[in-house]
Amino acid sequence: MADNSLAVRDPYLWHNDDVLKNLLEIHDVAQLRKAELAFSAARLATLALGPATPGLPHLRHIHRTLFQDIYSWAGELRTTDI
Repeated sequence: MADNSLAVRDPYLWHNDDVLKNLLEIHDVAQLRKAELAFSAARLATLALGPATPGLPHLRHIHRTLFQDIYSWAGELRTTDI
């Protein structure tokens, strides 16, 4: 019988966890959320203010800036559907 757990279907999750793989190697959802908040809040201050060119490249830049300390794939397009 095939294992249909999220960990098998989603390469972004730790094996046997429903937690996103992260550079901090956190396996607890609550701890990861706290880390996301702390790191992204600090990075938010580094984003340039002013007009931006709308579109996917700009959104990817924002994601990369906010989450680069947590996820190696920050700013990249997913390779699997969610």
